[in-house]
Amino acid sequence: MWSPVPQVGFDCTLAFEEDSSVRTQAIDQAAATVRRRLSVIAIGVATVLLLGAGWGSRGRDTQPIRIGLAGGLTGSQSFLGQAQQEGVMLAVDQINAKGGIAGRRIDVVSEDDQFDPSRAAAIAQRLISQDHVDAIIAGTNTGTALVYAKACEAAKVPLIVSFASDNRITQGKQWTFAVDTGVKEDMQAVVAFAKQHFQRVAVTYDDDAYGQAARDFTLAELKSLNMTPLAVVAMPDGSLDYGPQIARLQSTGAQIVVAGDGGSNVAQMAKNMVQVGYEPLVMGPASLAFVSMIDIGGAAVEHKVWFTDSIDSSNPAFVTFAKAFGAKYHQNPQTGFEPLAYDSMGILAKAIKQAGGVDKSAVQQALTNIHYAGASGKAGTEISFPAATHRRPGAGINWRWVTNGKFENVPANLLANPTALAGKP
Repeated sequence: MWSPVPQVGFDCTLAFEEDSSVRTQAIDQAAATVRRRLSVIAIGVATVLLLGAGWGSRGRDTQPIRIGLAGGLTGSQSFLGQAQQEGVMLAVDQINAKGGIAGRRIDVVSEDDQFDPSRAAAIAQRLISQDHVDAIIAGTNTGTALVYAKACEAAKVPLIVSFASDNRITQGKQWTFAVDTGVKEDMQAVVAFAKQHFQRVAVTYDDDAYGQAARDFTLAELKSLNMTPLAVVAMPDGSLDYGPQIARLQSTGAQIVVAGDGGSNVAQMAKNMVQVGYEPLVMGPASLAFVSMIDIGGAAVEHKVWFTDSIDSSNPAFVTFAKAFGAKYHQNPQTGFEPLAYDSMGILAKAIKQAGGVDKSAVQQALTNIHYAGASGKAGTEISFPAATHRRPGAGINWRWVTNGKFENVPANLLANPTALAGKP
């Protein structure tokens, strides 16, 4: 039986709108899918770029920290540059073996300035402008250290000077820090010791910029203590016969000679003194602690030449350092230069860690506030950089001498009563 089909009105407009709505939803869904996929691709690309730029999966910078290292590796005093290189690289090896600083290894860019200030100027610019180092350790003598300081101050790059001791290097500086005591602090310690134990004091100095600075600091300190030197004698650099100068010293009857000289010249002076039977105690700054003093002076310098130094054989940190140094280089550190360089890198690493990275201003501020118990210096003292000097305070000074052909601590009983060694006037 036929049943009529109900009449249903067909609205073309509604059908078109419904169809358009469906299409619009489909298009929107497709667009959203494309956007999600593009976002995923963008994130992936960004991740690859960040990884390539040195960022790890946790958002941490893993690029190597670049440290410039410059000193005199060749020339007559190349042992200074070699000592700096050995001390710094020992510290770098130890830091990298423990994962670096916050996961970032240290890379060192090393340069030989040959103790030449003009060469040092070119090296400083290359390290700063081309190698883009994060900080610099440099300056194995006064002339080059002054050049590096000038360049780093201008570029606002942190500079650590391991052992150049002229106080002008850090004077008035903001970005330059010296790990060793200055010649001013050294001579203050020498003069204070002379004042405490001796009555008759004479002064010698190398006739160069460093020696003249040592002389001026010595005379100023003597004056502040109401002491007048019996003689002030210039010592020509590199002479093999200091007879005329020694004759003048001997005529005064000085018990102690305060020597603002280098180790080689003092060694030759000591030999000439023995030849004429005049053997006062000779005391001076760390510049006497050159291995050449032992090589040239031999028995003449044994027990008769005392100097301030940054090695203290009783310092546990130095003992640990010396063992590691011997294991790496198959020799013992001979002077204070190696541990000073080692501490230079240790201090810089601590400052970078405290700064949370290599932002130069943050590292500079961390260095300004640093307190570091290092392998160099007297046991129980810390390295810091007072705002007025940016140089290690004189409290880290220790007294050393030559005994059995080696540098060692002066025994405590002789520090208390050194007059027995101030012999033959």
